[in-house]
Amino acid sequence: MSQRYTLPEGLTNRDCEKSVSDRPPLPFVPLTTSTPEDTVFKNTGELRQLKIKLSEDLKVPKSIYDGGTPEQFLYHIQQTLDIMRKKLFKSWDSLELTRKEHYANLQSLRGELGTLKEQLSGTPQGGNSATGSKSGTGSSQQRTSKNTPRSERPDTDETRTHSREREETHDPAALQTSIQELIPKKKSAKRLCQEVEQQQQVVMNEVFDLYDSLLSESQRGDWTKVVEDICHSHPYLTRRNKPRTGPRGQTKEAFHDCVHAHLLTVFSHDAAEQERHYLQCCLKKSPKVTIRQFISRMSQLNGYLSLLPCLYDSEYAINTTCRLDKPFTESELAQIVLDAVPATWRTQYRITHKTVPTDMHSLLTDLEKVERYVEATRAQEQKTQKKTEKGNNGTPSGKKPSQAGTKRNASGEEPIPRKKAKVTKMCQLCQQHGGAATTHNTKECRRYDKDGNLLASFGRGALKKSRHRIEEKKDTSKSSYAQLAKAITKAVKSSLKKSGKKRKHHSDTSDSSDSE
Repeated sequence: MSQRYTLPEGLTNRDCEKSVSDRPPLPFVPLTTSTPEDTVFKNTGELRQLKIKLSEDLKVPKSIYDGGTPEQFLYHIQQTLDIMRKKLFKSWDSLELTRKEHYANLQSLRGELGTLKEQLSGTPQGGNSATGSKSGTGSSQQRTSKNTPRSERPDTDETRTHSREREETHDPAALQTSIQELIPKKKSAKRLCQEVEQQQQVVMNEVFDLYDSLLSESQRGDWTKVVEDICHSHPYLTRRNKPRTGPRGQTKEAFHDCVHAHLLTVFSHDAAEQERHYLQCCLKKSPKVTIRQFISRMSQLNGYLSLLPCLYDSEYAINTTCRLDKPFTESELAQIVLDAVPATWRTQYRITHKTVPTDMHSLLTDLEKVERYVEATRAQEQKTQKKTEKGNNGTPSGKKPSQAGTKRNASGEEPIPRKKAKVTKMCQLCQQHGGAATTHNTKECRRYDKDGNLLASFGRGALKKSRHRIEEKKDTSKSSYAQLAKAITKAVKSSLKKSGKKRKHHSDTSDSSDSE
């Protein structure tokens, strides 16, 4: 499969599914990334293939199946049946047409012989004579014609003409002669039918052998058991698990029943119903896949439906059960795909279309146009968003948001912030004679005059500032010392007052004692 149609790496089923309660037999994203044809033998690590001859000049290589995922198993059976249709089933169908022609001729000869023998015996149609019963009377001929398919019944003008002539001729000798002439023709027609049936049996034996040879030894056991139970057992069971008289033999119908039973070893009996529901209701288009990849995968899964087992062929079927192992039609699958795309895509599609889609090719062409339009619109929106983020705070650029008076670009949508011009200051006097030259211009210099002489005010101003700072420090220290001295003085005075009162009281006491 080309890389254009393969699914991208990293895609998961969760990206492509709406809501799934039960897992489907075949999910949208395969279980492995390898293609179904990459069947490698586990023991040798080599890819084994079998070349199948379709014609004298054409040989097709086919890989031998040695296990894998359910989809790889189904893909192997699909490829095997396709090869058989190109070669073996085509030969069988041509032989079947020849067999039907010979069988129709044989039935007409049997009818003529029965009529002649009835006329020769002189018994009416449906009589009980030995000759009529032995050669197949009119009643037996009617039963044969009723059981014979309409396409195989003798219904030619030549047969009717011969019958009328023999009915009008009642000569026993002539009737006997006609009977003797028809008996070899009948035997020849019967022999031709048997030869064609033998050729058909050879073809079907090749079909069974080819299917068996495309399986490895580890996978051949299930197929051998299925063929034994369906083709060579007595009695055998039908698809609905009902017994029938056997052995059946390796016929075309038996082969398809064997393939159905082989599929049941991997899939459930209602796999077709589950897969139809999954495709119809549970899928959506992921942004990771293109519309061409999505439609290609949907078509591939739709093609698997005809091979999956369904309830109609199981023992759980009832009279009203319908066969659902049929792929969706073109219009049905197109409607499913349209429902799986995003809502904006459906809106764009319905703007330009008045009817529902009828085929996948036209739908793919229209949705690819919508896809290109949506991608271009998304790219423009992302570009606009990046431009908007550059003008906001907190962005990696770190620029201030645009103001009301900012300029606008050509489209008039995004503001362009103004850039402030950098102003450089330079004093040539300070640069030449010494000083801070980049803090001011030459005209603003307060240190030198035009001739480069140092200004007196520049030094005095600095001296005044220093003196003022010293005085402030001195004043602060003086004020703090005065406060401290005042507090000490106050404390000394209070202590002196207290001591004076004590001395006075002591002196009064001593004077009174002396007077006595």
